[in-house]
Amino acid sequence: MTAPDAATVQSLRNVLDAYIEAYGGGESLSAIRAIAGSILSVQARAKAISLKGLEIEAWVDAIVTDFELGHLAEKRVDKAAHAIALQVKSWSEKLELKTSATLDAYIQTYTPDLNTTKPPQIPTTVATILPIVADTAISSDEAKRIIHLISRQFDWHSAVDRVVDAKWIFLAGKVRKALQNRDIEATVQDVVQAYVSKFKPVLVEMGEGLAEQALTALLNSQTELDLDIDLDPESQRLVIQQVSFKMRLIEASPAPSKTALEIAQQIRSAVTRHREKQGLDNISLLPPVTQVEGDTASSSIGGDISIGIEIHPGSESQNKPS
Repeated sequence: MTAPDAATVQSLRNVLDAYIEAYGGGESLSAIRAIAGSILSVQARAKAISLKGLEIEAWVDAIVTDFELGHLAEKRVDKAAHAIALQVKSWSEKLELKTSATLDAYIQTYTPDLNTTKPPQIPTTVATILPIVADTAISSDEAKRIIHLISRQFDWHSAVDRVVDAKWIFLAGKVRKALQNRDIEATVQDVVQAYVSKFKPVLVEMGEGLAEQALTALLNSQTELDLDIDLDPESQRLVIQQVSFKMRLIEASPAPSKTALEIAQQIRSAVTRHREKQGLDNISLLPPVTQVEGDTASSSIGGDISIGIEIHPGSESQNKPS
């Protein structure tokens, strides 16, 4: 994992100073972390920095560690930092708007009559929408902020009555497809967590690449597991996207199942075989990992999604319209 150097950290803190000076938001550590995450998202989107896997979380830690909010008035923030802070504010607001508009479109399209249709869990739906509408990586604190904000402000009547553009209806269709595959997503997530629990990969490895390998291993193990999974390419892409995003929201992990651990071992073996075949003994396709003794070691990133609001229902099938 590439950690930010001291100069980069200071530059990012300058933007954080400028943001709080101009727009506030420094009332709590979680709020400061959310702003720091948004700064990183904007910088990554602009290709000013490169973040892989869950590196964004470590970078947020680096920015907020020893951050002195109380001394903000004593600091002189330059114009460049204020310009980036404005971009961060705009990006964050647009992400909220896109998420909210897609939620309205989903409600209108797939729950037209609440008298005959079980209403969806709003936090679950918002958490599913976010990776679909986002244009770059999002930190866990920023994701949680948006999930809480939109869930708290959501109003059924205005959602049903509001006019929505066709582009939001199109995205709502992707959300629907993602929610229909929630059971498969949960299984892939179990495999990913088992891999993390057993092999303790570094943050850079825990991204879409790992989620994709977990899904591939699961599809290849259908016969042994007596599964019947039929996913079109778009559905596969959505499952990978959802799993890699929701890894950021994970808080605590139960011991992985034996089956999940076995599939995790298949993933590790496949990576090892490929390295040997390509003569990559000293060049890892993924960053090095350290195996942990015992199959029930707790995960370094956790398990079931928990953000303070329930966002992980047992099955989306209950939410299908009549």
